[in-house]
Amino acid sequence: MDNIKKELEGILNPIVEKTKANEELLAKIKEDIEKNVKDLNEQKEVLKALNEAYEVLEAKTSLKGRDLYKTAKWFRDIRKKAMNTGTNSEGGYLVPQDVAKEVFGWINNISLIRRYGTVIPVNSDAIVPTFGAVTVRWIAENAQYTNDDKPTVGGIGGAPKKLMGYILTSNELLEDANIDLLNYLFQLIITGLAKEEDRVCLVGNGSGSDPFDGIGYDDNVVVSSLASTKTAYSDATIDDIIALPGLVNSDALQNAVYVMHPSLFYSIVVPGAKTSGIINLTDSQKKILGYNVVFSSSMPSYSTSENAGKPFVIFGDMSKFALIDRMNYKMTVSKDVRFDYDQTALKVVERIIGGVALGDAFAVLKTAAS
Repeated sequence: MDNIKKELEGILNPIVEKTKANEELLAKIKEDIEKNVKDLNEQKEVLKALNEAYEVLEAKTSLKGRDLYKTAKWFRDIRKKAMNTGTNSEGGYLVPQDVAKEVFGWINNISLIRRYGTVIPVNSDAIVPTFGAVTVRWIAENAQYTNDDKPTVGGIGGAPKKLMGYILTSNELLEDANIDLLNYLFQLIITGLAKEEDRVCLVGNGSGSDPFDGIGYDDNVVVSSLASTKTAYSDATIDDIIALPGLVNSDALQNAVYVMHPSLFYSIVVPGAKTSGIINLTDSQKKILGYNVVFSSSMPSYSTSENAGKPFVIFGDMSKFALIDRMNYKMTVSKDVRFDYDQTALKVVERIIGGVALGDAFAVLKTAAS
């Protein structure tokens, strides 16, 4: 019996060992296949990230110190990888979404409208409805509500307007710079976009060359004009400025701020505020009558020249201004579009439109028409 058992083991053991070897080989083949599939999926994700439009930031972020360095280094690495995955000779390749989100954090720190206004992302051309005050009434128990009270309904939107920033730089400059010049150039473009956004949203004139009306020219805001013949910003007094809070809806006062150029504050407000308590200069946050003052270089600066009928100080709840963002932020790099010149092109494009959602939440100080 033992002899038979040994003979059977002698026959079966090689078969078992061979079977194990085959199983290990099959497992190795399966592992290789799975790895190749994973690598392929990762490549697809990279290509997808490089070709999808940048999604608008919903959280406000900033880059400082080490975070800026880390992001800049990561951007250089992914840029090299992107150059190996293919470019588009007409438009270049899109900056990866993660980097774009970090870089566009700058615009939220620079742009007054994006910090204080209401940004509404949309996926298509859209009209965002706005409503006036709702009337409420006391009624008796079991009584019917008989009044047909309806809020005033309006709308903000339409076809978004395109704003673009574009920079060309030599490839030698990019290669020889001892800083991450590409990120720096993108920051320059974004700074320009933010300032132009603020200018149009604050004092843009749709009847002129601007794409839409800002707060200063909106038909529904409360306007306070200087007395006749006072057509220069320098004609304004502290009394004109401190009168603005009394013109807006009282519900807007809780979150209201003054918006003006710093030169106006220091040329008109400070010298004119002789009464104690009108302004606060001791804190880093300047205040008028307890309301924060937000400085903007996009607002008109102090001037003795004639500027008839122009808005130059805004007071109100900035959250009642809506910036409708078409979700089409794109940061694009191309080495091919200026290939013959050995230059790299950087382009940032956005599509936006804005408007006042509640007119009586704002009071605007204007110079006299004549």
